[in-house]
Amino acid sequence: MLLPAAREAIVTTCQELSRSGLVVGTAGNVSVRDGDLVAVSPSGLRYADLTPELVGVHRLDGAAVEGVLAPTSELPLHLAIYAARPEVGAVVHTHSPAATALSTLVDEIPPVHYYVAMFGGPVIVAPVRHVRHGRAGAQCGGCAPRPDRVPDGQPRRGHRRA
Repeated sequence: MLLPAAREAIVTTCQELSRSGLVVGTAGNVSVRDGDLVAVSPSGLRYADLTPELVGVHRLDGAAVEGVLAPTSELPLHLAIYAARPEVGAVVHTHSPAATALSTLVDEIPPVHYYVAMFGGPVIVAPVRHVRHGRAGAQCGGCAPRPDRVPDGQPRRGHRRA
């Protein structure tokens, strides 16, 4: 089995996200990059039933290398982030009820907590795009904050799904 540690980490993370209420049902997804390979959570599987063997492995172009289930439909989003930010080693994408509700109400999330300010200031909520069209992934390639840069006056990009 390829990337056993990454697959186990994804299982642990997905199950903790579910227990913590940061994902509901099968919403949200997790990936880990290891060189030119990405381990990613599968689509439509309850996290309580997830095992390392069910976590798929894909190349950075999205081609499946190993896995028995379809990957998350948001694999393009993960791959766009890895392409734009080669130093990023993992992506955790949640659909918490609070974040989902907030993203439907505002176009920009102000830095109301110092954690948000640490990541460069307000988060711009990206327009909703259906992930199967690939636009969400392309739009969110730059959403991961750059810890090595001081904000340049441009707010960091966020991602919204409703």
